[in-house]
Amino acid sequence: MRLLILLFVFNFSFSQSSEYDTILNKIENQFISSKDSLPNYLYQLKSIKNYHSKKEKELVLLYAECFISLSETNYTKALKQISNLEQKINSSLSKTLEGKIYYLHYLILERVTNYTEATKYLKKTEKIALEINDLKLLQNCYRSHTMIYLDQKNYDLALQYALKSNAISIKINDQNLYSNSLSLLGEVYREKGNYKKAEEYFSQAYDIQKKINSKINLAWTLTNWSLLYDVDLIKSLRMELEAQEIWDEYDAENTMSIVNLGNIAWCYKTIAENDSLKNILSPKISKQDMYQIAENYYDKAIQLAKKKKNKNSYYYNLIEKSYLQYELGNYKEGYDNLDLGYSIKDSLFSQTQKNKIAQYESQKVIDAKNREIELKNINIENQKKQKLYLTTIVLLALLVLVILYKNYKKLKFLNHQLELSNQIKVRFFSIINHDLRSPVANLIHFLTIQKETPELLDEESKKRLEAKSIVSAENLLNSMEDILLWSKSQMEHFAPEYKKNSIKLIFGDVQKHFSSHENITIDFENNNDIFIFTDENYLKTIIRNLTGNAINALQKIENPTITWKAWQENGKFYLSISDNGKGADSEQFKALYDDKEVVGIKSGLGLHLIRDLAKAIHCKITVDSKLGEGTTFTLKL
Repeated sequence: MRLLILLFVFNFSFSQSSEYDTILNKIENQFISSKDSLPNYLYQLKSIKNYHSKKEKELVLLYAECFISLSETNYTKALKQISNLEQKINSSLSKTLEGKIYYLHYLILERVTNYTEATKYLKKTEKIALEINDLKLLQNCYRSHTMIYLDQKNYDLALQYALKSNAISIKINDQNLYSNSLSLLGEVYREKGNYKKAEEYFSQAYDIQKKINSKINLAWTLTNWSLLYDVDLIKSLRMELEAQEIWDEYDAENTMSIVNLGNIAWCYKTIAENDSLKNILSPKISKQDMYQIAENYYDKAIQLAKKKKNKNSYYYNLIEKSYLQYELGNYKEGYDNLDLGYSIKDSLFSQTQKNKIAQYESQKVIDAKNREIELKNINIENQKKQKLYLTTIVLLALLVLVILYKNYKKLKFLNHQLELSNQIKVRFFSIINHDLRSPVANLIHFLTIQKETPELLDEESKKRLEAKSIVSAENLLNSMEDILLWSKSQMEHFAPEYKKNSIKLIFGDVQKHFSSHENITIDFENNNDIFIFTDENYLKTIIRNLTGNAINALQKIENPTITWKAWQENGKFYLSISDNGKGADSEQFKALYDDKEVVGIKSGLGLHLIRDLAKAIHCKITVDSKLGEGTTFTLKL
């Protein structure tokens, strides 16, 4: 028979982030490994200055000191410290810390094998962990329950808690915790006799721990996994020896190390009793020598168990060693060890203690029922809130309907405006159709006569028609260009591209564009070399159209002159074009301001185009025209 004792990693942390939180986590983790650093960690805790209060510092230090006493197996001191710590628990203390204190009390009582009281504190811890949804603390509780019920051979309950522990470790997403929960499931299934499932879980745990190089956890898994191979003791022994190498390197006095030493001793003793197995393992070693190796491992396990006050391992190894001493002929010493071992075992696992643990489990069922009633009351309150929410939703729905109705009326009005706009556009394109057809018809007429009856044209008629056709073609080209530019400005998703533009360069472009009009003087004034942030193409088109209109207005004018100016005033930029033409009344400039004004190309599509392009780049245009003196357009950007 070999001993099973399961240990687990302690994964505590205070809910509040603090400087001492990290140090406490190290102290709690050191509890299962090397103890050398613990006094140093305690010194670091005492040196911290940013505690929220003296009370907080006192509690943290007491908690750490109690953990260190437990790690040093000074259980009497640890019990006094934990009792002192529990007396300081009050309503202002965080539930997380309260749960940690109760769980620490459980650990101490479990080490001194007071399982009845230990179960009571474990139950308190589980209740708090459920209240505050502390998954790590709750997982520790479930693992501890698994241990208790495995020791009590209540394998069904042990499996329930092992599965709960595994489910929480998946939620937490911690590979160490997850691999340990798999190892725990493996041991439960081994005890239940389901070796196939046990092998599956142990193998998964081993692979993960190898991958993440988790040495201590790997030793735990190997120690428990080896018990699966009672029919292959050599494989079992090799697993245990591999585990012991890790224990000796990292934590030789760990409880699981003590367990593993006893299991190694049992394997050597059993193999020594089977000649075929002994010859496979080591044919040169005699049976008596192998017995001696087994006794040495038992002695080491007993010494460490006594030193660490681990009664489970102590009684187990005493009993197993007594059987070996019988084989060696040491009957008196063997009988004494057997008697002592069973007296300790009986004190640990009396029927009375089993009944008390069952009583606490029943109380837990009652608490679960009470919690169920509490949840039902909460559901009733939630139903009342739902009614209130539904009423609110109905009111909101009515409000939405009112808003939708108002939007419907507004949309109906906008549709009416859109219909009027479409009617205007239809009229506009009808005019365009008429104005484009005229020059095209002149071109076709001239080309037809020239092709079919060229003899009817004398030289003078031919030149006259050619000149007329050229003028028609130029008008057609200009009209098409204006229409395309205007169409571009009307595109819904076409947006101006703003950038910094030099007026000097734009004036140069205009001068080059109209250089063929040699009989007209075009002056440009830009004394401050102004730059304007706008769309270059839009602005150029506006300036060109205004310049073209001015040129048309200067026909049959003596000394025709056009002047472009650029200046800045009160943070705004201004451009103006002036001509010394005949001037005009305001009615002729109506297309510049009225969106509904629709005119023919020959009589003002240029102003229509200028209006829409200016609106697109947020440019305001004003006009000042006096009959007999000329016209001035001013652009404000």
